[in-house]
Amino acid sequence: MMRNNRVFAVALGGILTALSTVLMLFGSIIPFATFVVPCIAAVSVLYFHVEHGIGLSALSYLGTSILSALLAPDKELAMVFILVTGPYPAVKLLCEKLRPALVRLAAKTLFFNAAIWLMYSVVTRIFVMDSVRRELEELAGGWTIVLLALANVTFWLYDILLTRLINWYRHQAGTGRFSRMSQPR
Repeated sequence: MMRNNRVFAVALGGILTALSTVLMLFGSIIPFATFVVPCIAAVSVLYFHVEHGIGLSALSYLGTSILSALLAPDKELAMVFILVTGPYPAVKLLCEKLRPALVRLAAKTLFFNAAIWLMYSVVTRIFVMDSVRRELEELAGGWTIVLLALANVTFWLYDILLTRLINWYRHQAGTGRFSRMSQPR
């Protein structure tokens, strides 16, 4: 029976990875989706981390990352997932162990800002996306700081949303509502 659970988890991982990849492809069509869709796609990584541990979570993250990098026309969108929202579920669950809360918040914020800096460095220097570079040059100065501050606030709201989603899922799983979903027939 243990083997069937593992096979089911791997099969579900493939399905959710494909769904996340398709979502990333659709995100390339809608302009504001550059940051929204990778956040939604990261929920499958979060599910696997909570339900099955770091191994399947890493496989889901890697699969979605590779397929998004290869298939998504919007490379900025793919890089948001690969460097920011994709690894964040694992980082979040590690940071949740830190005490006090201010240290936890500082660690999460440090990860986010470092990931954003790395992402825009990769997008402008490796992929040489001139459109992104021009946008950043136009926003140089005070607007960059304002946008970064807004990005941090949005990130903290995203973190709160993920915490509530995890708590809701654990509560629902504890009531047996998801028992059929996590057990093969």
